[in-house]
Amino acid sequence: MRTGYVLPTVEASALATEHLDARVPMLAVAVSCVGRRLVLGEHVEDETEAMLKFFPAGTRQVGFYGYGGISPYSTGSCDFHNQTMMLTTLEEG
Repeated sequence: MRTGYVLPTVEASALATEHLDARVPMLAVAVSCVGRRLVLGEHVEDETEAMLKFFPAGTRQVGFYGYGGISPYSTGSCDFHNQTMMLTTLEEG
């Protein structure tokens, strides 16, 4: 497995869920860059399964592939980011 590419996604999932209520199931929407699919190959399922381990029981995950994203850097300027994974969580509250 190419853990160098899966590990950042797992770390991001851990950070994104550290302040969530573990008793409330949620919806996790993952948008992965198609470039990650090309790099990970058959191990793409490892990435999505690893992310779910951090979410409360009963959480559902949906997602699709995009072609990169445009996002700002900490400096404030925007640029194209390739081989990214964007994760959005929704919960009822």
